[in-house]
Amino acid sequence: MNVRPMYETPADLANEGSAKSRIESAFKCVLHKLPISYSADWVATRNNEIVAVLEYKKRTCAREAYPTTFVFVDKWMNGQRLSDTMGVPFFLLIEWTDGLYWHQVGKTPVTFKVSGRTDRGDPQDIQPAVHIPVTAFTKVN
Repeated sequence: MNVRPMYETPADLANEGSAKSRIESAFKCVLHKLPISYSADWVATRNNEIVAVLEYKKRTCAREAYPTTFVFVDKWMNGQRLSDTMGVPFFLLIEWTDGLYWHQVGKTPVTFKVSGRTDRGDPQDIQPAVHIPVTAFTKVN
């Protein structure tokens, strides 16, 4: 069996840690890191009750550099399934070079395309992806 490598690096975890405190402060919640098998980064709690599922991405461009941003369909489906199971919303948080933004999944029309990256030489980095308009994201204050 060919196991795909996991690309969550120490730098990725450091970026998450930096965003975590800003998200907790802005949304008045506590974030709990999920195991990588959950395909989402955190659950948010208030009074120890889960109130949301969150996925965080860091981008190396400004928000409006492209008309859409994307996540792979498997991550999108798994995050939605987790949020549906718990009866809570699923939020995608993206940190672009010009700020941290949030989007509630399921609230905006999206498109599906084959997308990805080629810089790592991994053919599995090209997959079906969900494209969300960047205008559907709200800046975290």
